[in-house]
Amino acid sequence: MTEFRGAVVPRAIEGLRRWRRQDKAVADRRKAIAELDALDDRTLQDIGVDRRSIPALVDAQLQAEAKAAIPRPGIGAQSCCQPC
Repeated sequence: MTEFRGAVVPRAIEGLRRWRRQDKAVADRRKAIAELDALDDRTLQDIGVDRRSIPALVDAQLQAEAKAAIPRPGIGAQSCCQPC
């Protein structure tokens, strides 16, 4: 019984964490789209944004931020292969 519980609990916790991250990502996307959509057409034109392209622009920005946040060994930090 303890072996089963020991395997299930960490997976359940990780599943909850993944769900929270996804929920936050959806909320962040909605907020960014709403903020840009609230701007008037003149302001959007000044920053070079077409109102119809707002969702695609937000998605591209969020993907770029997510990609930049992925830790890579040896870039910006010591990897396990380097002496401490």
